[in-house]
Amino acid sequence: MARRHGSTRHGRWVTGLCLVASLLTLRPASAGADEASQRREATELADRGQESLERGDVEGALALFRRASQTLPSPAILLFEARCLVKLGRLLEASETYRRAETFALPPTAGGGAREALTVARDEGAQVRARLARLTVIIAGDQSPPSGLTLRLDGQAAISPGVERAVDP
Repeated sequence: MARRHGSTRHGRWVTGLCLVASLLTLRPASAGADEASQRREATELADRGQESLERGDVEGALALFRRASQTLPSPAILLFEARCLVKLGRLLEASETYRRAETFALPPTAGGGAREALTVARDEGAQVRARLARLTVIIAGDQSPPSGLTLRLDGQAAISPGVERAVDP
């Protein structure tokens, strides 16, 4: 049976191949059995993450990509994590994940797939950062904020009055 160019199956195969290529080039060729096992495990997790993503299970895909990244960090896997976060509307977290992918320290032996992941992460990360909302809390009046005042957004992370902060739109 002939494959159509651009089909989902073809796209998954190419994506998987790029993931495998980037994972295989992150460790030296002299890597031991443990590292080879980590590469296999990370690749399997990333493949399962891609399959989950294609089925529309974005949360499941994110969990699998995170496990793959914990097993063997890779800019390609971070890229897929960030894409899942974008699909979930968690742009601030996606922006941070893109930044981790962009600044991933590649070994000199890294191949083209890993290097391409850095470039794509830079481009997509810039697009996501442009979509982030900005929030500045201003306390009106002549008085300074009461001592010990703590402002929280969505129950998390203290916000300092007068300081701009990126937030999910």
